[in-house]
Amino acid sequence: MKVLHVNAFDTKGGASRAANRLHNALIGQGIESSMLVQSKLSNSPLVITEINPIAVFFNKILTFIDTLPARILRKDINNFSPSWIGSRAIIKKINSLEPDIVHLHWICNGMLSIKDLAKIKPPVVWTLHDNWAFSGACHNLHLCKRHDPITHQCGTFSKLFFETKKKAYRSKSKLGIISPSQWLLNMSKKSILLQSKQHFHLPNPIDTDVFKSINQSQSRELWKLPKDKKIILCGALNILSDPNKGLDVLLSAWAGLKDNNITLVVFGNNQDILPGMYDDKIYFVGKIDNDASLNTLYDAADAVVVPSLQENFSNTILESLACSTPVIAFNVGGNADLIHHNINGYLAQPFDELDLIAGIQSVLKQEDTFEIKRNARQYVIDNFSYQAVAEAHKKMYINFLSTDTDPIKR
Repeated sequence: MKVLHVNAFDTKGGASRAANRLHNALIGQGIESSMLVQSKLSNSPLVITEINPIAVFFNKILTFIDTLPARILRKDINNFSPSWIGSRAIIKKINSLEPDIVHLHWICNGMLSIKDLAKIKPPVVWTLHDNWAFSGACHNLHLCKRHDPITHQCGTFSKLFFETKKKAYRSKSKLGIISPSQWLLNMSKKSILLQSKQHFHLPNPIDTDVFKSINQSQSRELWKLPKDKKIILCGALNILSDPNKGLDVLLSAWAGLKDNNITLVVFGNNQDILPGMYDDKIYFVGKIDNDASLNTLYDAADAVVVPSLQENFSNTILESLACSTPVIAFNVGGNADLIHHNINGYLAQPFDELDLIAGIQSVLKQEDTFEIKRNARQYVIDNFSYQAVAEAHKKMYINFLSTDTDPIKR
């Protein structure tokens, strides 16, 4: 079986990392898997992209043009993607590779125009990483003040893109939808745009040979972190500039924390803040660009806080649990798929700063810290290892290819 994963990047961002991990997990199970990306950052021979300088330049132009509606409407270009323009070369490349199945992931920023979906000849499955596939153009609906809870549109332009998606989905009969979280699965199945499509609930995988507990004392020495304090870790791509990541909520709550024995460590690639100590309770370590370094940072921490306002299937939570580090997060989105309250972490009431702090204190004060750490890793091994997730996807591919068309016709 030949599987082709299609994503804007191969290693940059949460969706690309999840897609790349699934790609590698499938290879480990003997499946012929490859990735087609708009921008390649790795040196993997199984990741395909345009190497022609003219094509590379043209891709950059497409990315800019695709964001023009968001710029004109003064919307956040990271949350509003019309996908009204795309590369014909990508469609041509997909079909020339002749995969048995095309697995889409994050395809915005001028990579694929949604109206060209039907031009992909092989059957298509699409892993959802946010709300974009069933909204007008928004990735995170809760960040859109004009969001309609029924149609998931937010204005005239959004309605136009919504109608474009509706036509595109109707024209591609062999289109299956995958959601890593139960929360996003339920939203997609109820949505006007995707309710007629076949849905699958399949998680993202993680390499438990890479993400694992090592030696906390040595990891702290590596990062020059204090050994005599409790370390709470928080981080994500663009942690300081992305409002969805909720760092402002955590910092507001942190200001009321009176325990001087706890230090907050923040990672992320915001260029406005240089690595170093803010005060005696908050430390910023900057950008982490490889899994090995990230693993040691999780290992150095006593707990991880994910204060996001919405998450589908958080890589940060998954990685932390694999490293035997419990996680505190708000009970939103797909967080409950990963965190079992007081078993491998703490689910705080949404956006309640006091409960978030209570969760941190609860996890740190657990009498049997060994138990909660063991629960964290064991849950990941049992449910999200490369082997488990790859086998589940292989069964899904076979099942999907054996059916003729969508189960529901509108």
